[in-house]
Amino acid sequence: VQDVTWAVPHQANRRIIDAVAERLGIPEKVYLNVDRYGNTSSASIGICLDELNRAGQLEKDDYVLVVSFGAGNIDVVCKDVAEVLTNKVKS
Repeated sequence: VQDVTWAVPHQANRRIIDAVAERLGIPEKVYLNVDRYGNTSSASIGICLDELNRAGQLEKDDYVLVVSFGAGNIDVVCKDVAEVLTNKVKS
């Protein structure tokens, strides 16, 4: 967990995200936008990754922990993360 640069969870519930982040000891590494947009369902991780990328917060060789479940589970996000991190794709 110490090697993780960012943890990007499905943005369903701020209290659950905060509790898990505290338990893992990584609250400063968790990227959140649920306070700005609410629960954006399966788009939440993609939106977070786009925001991190546009802000210049993703670097090659970063470890990004993507956490999803239920409606937030999107398989293609792993491919997209790899592409962003290896090619520094800017949208």
